[in-house]
Amino acid sequence: MNLAVQRFSQTDGEALLVAIDAYNKFLIDKDQKGADAYAVKCQGRGQLLFNVNLSIPNTEGRDFARQLYKLQWYMGHTTAFNSKWIKDHLIGIYGGVSDAYRVEEE
Repeated sequence: MNLAVQRFSQTDGEALLVAIDAYNKFLIDKDQKGADAYAVKCQGRGQLLFNVNLSIPNTEGRDFARQLYKLQWYMGHTTAFNSKWIKDHLIGIYGGVSDAYRVEEE
């Protein structure tokens, strides 16, 4: 009997969990050079890393993901724990004043 093969692809959040876990293992072993090398390696788009190259090589994206990783049972599968969300909402975004309600001077 020919059964259909079901393939489960890795989601962006799952790939980020795997990448942050690997990065943290380097830090736990006090191997900062290994952690830095892993971040550089993540710049290439690997099959298992999905969009991790958007957040891991970037310091603020990586730090945000590491903070959420501590709460992975609560935050691990939310919209915020996603490389694309981190890129769109955190990386390169700096505070400022919106002019949506700008008052014209007389």
